[in-house]
Amino acid sequence: MRVSVFGKRECDACKAAVEKMEYFARKWKREDISIEYVDMDTPDGLAEGAYRDVYDIPTVILEKGGEEVVRWVKTVPVSREFRKYFLQDAADE
Repeated sequence: MRVSVFGKRECDACKAAVEKMEYFARKWKREDISIEYVDMDTPDGLAEGAYRDVYDIPTVILEKGGEEVVRWVKTVPVSREFRKYFLQDAADE
């Protein structure tokens, strides 16, 4: 599973989203979850955001097998919202 957090350097909510995803991946012992931060302040980040239809920050996208499973826009998801995806994926293995 891959988690992409789209944000900007000055966005506290964006930083919180990354920290939260990392924390719960560790807590639920999901070392196989890749968490990436996409900096929308850079040309590469803007290009990736445009390619993935990201227009607001923070945007958090969960993918499995290269397919988007769920996304949260302009919010930091709470653990009960993404827990089922993190733990369901572990059960599928």
